[in-house]
Amino acid sequence: MNLPVIYKYILDVTAIILLLLIYTYILSGYGLIKSEISEYTAGLLNYRLSIILHLNPILRIALIISAMLHGITGFTLMCYRVRNKLYRRSLVIIVHLLFSSLTIYLLILEFT
Repeated sequence: MNLPVIYKYILDVTAIILLLLIYTYILSGYGLIKSEISEYTAGLLNYRLSIILHLNPILRIALIISAMLHGITGFTLMCYRVRNKLYRRSLVIIVHLLFSSLTIYLLILEFT
C-alpha cells in the first residue's frame, strides 16, 4: 500500500471523527445557553450533561489530535500533486513540521 492511499484513509477516518466531535461541541454549547435543549435531543442532553461534555479534556484532546491529523494528511495529499520530487519532499517536511509544532503547542496549552 502506498502513502497516498494511507493518507486518504486517514483523511476519511478523521473527517468522521471531527464531524462527531464538532457536532457534540455545538450541541453541548447550545445546551449551555438554552434550557430547551432536552426537548430537541429527546431528553438525552440536559444542562448538567452539556457542562460535562463541553468541559471534558479528553474530548478536547481528541479534537486537537483529529484536527491536526486531518490537516497533515490533507495538506500532504495536496503536496503530492507537485511534480518536482525535491520540491514535493521539502513541502511535505514543512507541512509535517508546522502541524507537529502546532499540535505540541495546543497540547501544552491544554495541559497547563
